[in-house]
Parts: sequence; C-alpha cells; structure tokens
Amino acid sequence: MVAKSAPKKPRVGAHVEFDMGAYIGRGVIIEDRGLLGRDGERIWRVQVDQKSNAEVIAFEIPQSSITRVR
Repeated sequence: MVAKSAPKKPRVGAHVEFDMGAYIGRGVIIEDRGLLGRDGERIWRVQVDQKSNAEVIAFEIPQSSITRVR
C-alpha cells in the first residue's frame, strides 16, 4: 500500500484552487503578503486563470481558503 504524501505548502508560483461559491476557481500565487490575516494567518495574492484576453484579475485570499494543485 502506497501512502499519499501531504499536499505541499503554497508558495509563489504555485497553482491553487479556491471555492468561489458556485464553482471552484483556479489561479497562480503571485505574492506572499505575509502574516496579515486573522490570528496571524498567511495571506496570498492570487491571479485568476482566464481563457480570454480580458483584464487581469488578482486578489488576496487567506491560506486556509486555498488548496495547492499540480
């Protein structure tokens, strides 16, 4: 039996998923904002993946709200 390894911690350049209510959003971490969240939680700046040539969307999100993907 092969044990699954724990998900790697997020870092700048990592691809992540996050809950957007009706769907799961995907993006790339573009900045580590530091321990600015509630109770010292790390905050990341994430740029949303887009298919079109629309304006770039980026926002800040707490570490507990993202999951790193491959």
